[in-house]
Amino acid sequence: MLIGDGEERKNLERLSKELGLEKEIIFLGKIFHDKLPKYYHVADIFVLPSLYESFGIVFLEAMASGLPIISTNVAAIPEVVNKKVGILVRPKNVEELTEAILTLIKNEKRRRRMAKEGMKLARKFDWSFVSEKMIEELKNIK
Repeated sequence: MLIGDGEERKNLERLSKELGLEKEIIFLGKIFHDKLPKYYHVADIFVLPSLYESFGIVFLEAMASGLPIISTNVAAIPEVVNKKVGILVRPKNVEELTEAILTLIKNEKRRRRMAKEGMKLARKFDWSFVSEKMIEELKNIK
């Protein structure tokens, strides 16, 4: 499943037809935020080969849904996605991206381990946890 209506959608649709994969790939287009958890929960791996992300809430959402992550080693992504929760590849490197996807497809044990670690990491960004930490820090200010 591919979610989103980015500038590459038409190219990807054309490529899927050329490769005879149009029955294997579902182009869902834009999905409203409140519907995303449904799609996270039916996925096995979350892949976002972004060229830029300022923080990457989407990665936390995917981790909270129990998904291992595959993304690019750019901008703030490495601050959220580490080796315990996912695989980072060089931007625009199709070979590395393909290898990362195949690695996780073939290794269910690794996917599960990453998913478990990702769920733990995502909890640290939960508002209830963050607000408690913030209150503790504010109490320490003199």
